Amino acid sequence: MPSGITASLIRACLLAALVLAGAGCNLMFAPQGAASRFEGPPQIIIAAPLPNQTFLAGTTVIVQARVENAGADLARISVLLDEALLGEKINPNETGAAILPLSIDWPTSNPGNYQLAVMAERGDGTSARADVTIRVIARGESQPSEPDSGETGSTTDDDAAGAAATDALDQPYVTAMLSQPSELRRGPSLDHEIIGSLDRDAPIVIVAVSPYRNWYRILREDEAQVWLLAESVVEVDISGLPAETGPPPPLPNLVVDDLRLQPDSPVCGEEIAVSATIRNVGTHRAPTLGLPIIEALRSESGEVVIAEPITLMQGLDADESYQLDAALTLREPLATDLIIRVTVGGIQVAEIDTSDNSATSQPFTLALGDCG
Repeated sequence: MPSGITASLIRACLLAALVLAGAGCNLMFAPQGAASRFEGPPQIIIAAPLPNQTFLAGTTVIVQARVENAGADLARISVLLDEALLGEKINPNETGAAILPLSIDWPTSNPGNYQLAVMAERGDGTSARADVTIRVIARGESQPSEPDSGETGSTTDDDAAGAAATDALDQPYVTAMLSQPSELRRGPSLDHEIIGSLDRDAPIVIVAVSPYRNWYRILREDEAQVWLLAESVVEVDISGLPAETGPPPPLPNLVVDDLRLQPDSPVCGEEIAVSATIRNVGTHRAPTLGLPIIEALRSESGEVVIAEPITLMQGLDADESYQLDAALTLREPLATDLIIRVTVGGIQVAEIDTSDNSATSQPFTLALGDCG
């Protein structure tokens, strides 16, 4: 028995309950399918960890597997660590499901090579067993650059999961398995580009989570930013992973600049010609300019004196600009300095940055004209 597994941990994991809890050891089952009669031995597929995968000492190894050809007469499922019992469940399949997924976590401690095994036994004595060997290393210890990826899990994008990669072992990570097919995206949102996909039961290595924990960044050798929806992953402990915002989504970014007034010294009761350039400096088309508005404000207090909405059935492609020409008339004499402001976008347009959606003129004093 390896020195990293203490007697107290093994005793805690011997509890025959649906969820066995002790020193971080949890064996969980999720029955699937309808009750039926099954013959012959059960079949076991270990999805994670991968054969010869390397882990840093102190990280948690998530063992994820499934028992196929299960059935209600499945008498016992056991998980062994170097032949020592890590977790066990008696009569684990009361619903008679055809497939019985399971998950158990093992907090590593001492470096060394370890053998993990999953065993399933039917009531008639037939049984099955699957094994995987992993390596636990101390921080700073050399590690293989191309470990054996094995035959577990599948992808639709040239084995994109990258679950066996070890080039990011200097940071926290956890292994997991997909509960359903999932698209891979360039960042943590549906607005990001799809760069691949993974099949159900594919093993993954999670290295970061989005701030709201609804997206996971996974390890992939040829891509630094690969994200998938958290709801696609079998439940896993991500409490030790860093939060990352990821790259910004490919959204538009509307900017207003080059605001000009004609005449330079506006007169009360006379039309003021207002021109401005609206540009999309983002990476995606803006389907609309929102509700553009021209306002006159007191320059010191920011109080809005008059606001005129502009109707524009206009969108802007990336790097495209639009010349806005409009008019505004102030009909009351005001003793304070004023400014003119043009604003586009707003809550109607999802943008990378909304801080540059407005432009303002230089302060001016309104000449009395006919208002005097």
